Amino acid sequence: MTFHDETPGEVLFDPDGLTAAQRAGRACVVCGKRWPAPPVRVGRIPGGEAVYACADDAPAVEQAARPVTRSAAT
Repeated sequence: MTFHDETPGEVLFDPDGLTAAQRAGRACVVCGKRWPAPPVRVGRIPGGEAVYACADDAPAVEQAARPVTRSAAT
């Protein structure tokens, strides 16, 4: 997974580590679960195809995709 993308707010996933079902959006991009179909769009792969996560894993992807904010040391 990479966070450098020309589309703000969308995670770009490397398709090399994904199964065909994950690349096609038919399986969770994190755990690979196919049923029920993953409902949460969490990003895409190069070429524009959407990737999805199951309800259990989507929050982890969304958390990882948030920019890190650092407070100034006082």
